[in-house]
Amino acid sequence: MNIASKNSQNFVITNHQKRNKLSLLNILERCFIIFVVLFIAILAGANTSNQDIQSSVWEFNGNYGIKEGEWLNWLLISFCKGHNITFEWYHLFIYSLGYLLIFYTFFKNINMSIVGLIAYAIFPFTIDFIQTPNFAAMALIIFSLNFLIKRKSFFNRIFFLVFILLGAGMQIIAYAFVPLFFLPSKINEKKLFKIGIALLVVTLSITLLDKFTNIIGIVLNNLPSFGDLRAEKYIDSSTNFGFVVYWAAQLLTFSLMWIVIKRSKYDKINKEYQFYLLSFSIVCYVFLLMPLISRSGTLFRLERISILIFIFAWCSYSKKIKNTTNKFLAYLIPIALSCFLFAAMNGATILNDLSNIFRDNWLINKTRI
Repeated sequence: MNIASKNSQNFVITNHQKRNKLSLLNILERCFIIFVVLFIAILAGANTSNQDIQSSVWEFNGNYGIKEGEWLNWLLISFCKGHNITFEWYHLFIYSLGYLLIFYTFFKNINMSIVGLIAYAIFPFTIDFIQTPNFAAMALIIFSLNFLIKRKSFFNRIFFLVFILLGAGMQIIAYAFVPLFFLPSKINEKKLFKIGIALLVVTLSITLLDKFTNIIGIVLNNLPSFGDLRAEKYIDSSTNFGFVVYWAAQLLTFSLMWIVIKRSKYDKINKEYQFYLLSFSIVCYVFLLMPLISRSGTLFRLERISILIFIFAWCSYSKKIKNTTNKFLAYLIPIALSCFLFAAMNGATILNDLSNIFRDNWLINKTRI
């Protein structure tokens, strides 16, 4: 009896020690993630050299006007110029606040993983750091998910819409996510999967048909003008075989998010599962945008938002896998996807921009614009 009691006591102590060790590791990982996020914000926010940043500088200095519809960007620039705030501080503010909004959302809703950050650093960070207005819009869209996940409340839906409109004030592509306002309060996973398959078949058929008949271009050319010349650029833009890359990424994220949903079905009350379900809903919704994304590489930035959400949702799920080999293989998937997209998005040019991010950085090397 005494031996049994002693063994039971040792078992309790061992488990307690394991829990403390895991808790300490989680704290250390979170601290490291926060440090890496701050470092990324400094790298991107204090960067002073690439073509897109020069365009932002010209806008900031008033050499040409703010793009039509991007009222929030105009307000921020007007405020900075009225208070003698330089472009460097404006740029750093955009990225610091943007990363705060993005990673607050992920920390709040899922179990963050350093692997997710590694995948993000490969892609899409390598595009985000040169597209300031788009990055700001993306940050506001991702932050709006905190309200969409609690969409049973009509006020939360309104707050979601407010942040989407703020995102559109930085770059008009954020309007593409307005229809998510009507996402049902309760989602049946199997019905959503069937809807996703139906959208896949229909939109892929439209994409392939457009390659031979230009049907999307004909329809868009007959729509009324909204006064934004960039709409014409989207209509006239076309990709030859680049659409294969966009569709490959979309099909992979759809398939893998369905695996996450199926294997997390016993955790439906868990807020993590609710975020997975919302992520899967967004991936399904992106199917509706795929014919336009396939037509214009510029619109791939819409899919990039979905890919970013997928990366961190998948890594959060992967942390729960107990088998070490399976966990390792699961972690390789988002890294492989990021490497594939990095290479497909003209990796050589991106590498050149990345080499400048350390050299031309006003916080690290005091290199001013």
